[in-house]
Amino acid sequence: MNGPQNKNKEKTVKRFILYAEIKPEKLQEYVELHKNAWPEILEIISESNYHNYSISIRGNQLYTYYEYTGNDYEADTKKMNENPIMQKWHTFTKPCFIRDEKGNAYKEMEEIFYSL
Repeated sequence: MNGPQNKNKEKTVKRFILYAEIKPEKLQEYVELHKNAWPEILEIISESNYHNYSISIRGNQLYTYYEYTGNDYEADTKKMNENPIMQKWHTFTKPCFIRDEKGNAYKEMEEIFYSL
C-alpha cells in the first residue's frame, strides 16, 4: 500500500523490572522515604522518560517496575542521576541497600511474559 507515511512515530516502551534487598535495619526508613517522596524527585523521574514507576516490597525484598519511553536510556539515566536533587535523595536511599561483591544493589529481572 502506498499511502502517506506515518509522521507521528510511536514511542517505544521498554519495561524494566528490578530486584534488590534492603538491609533489615533500614527497611522502615526506606519505606517512609518513599511514602513521602519529594515532589522534585517525582518530577525528575518523569522528565527522564521513566513512567509507571512503582516499588513493591515483601519482607526486605524490593521489586521495582518502570517503563522507559525516551530515545536514549543511558543519557536520560545519567542526567537523572547527576541532578543535585536526585543525588541528595540518594544520600538517604542508597545506604538502605544490601550490595553484591561489585557494589551493585539492583539486579535486572528477565521479563518472560507480558500481555496488554
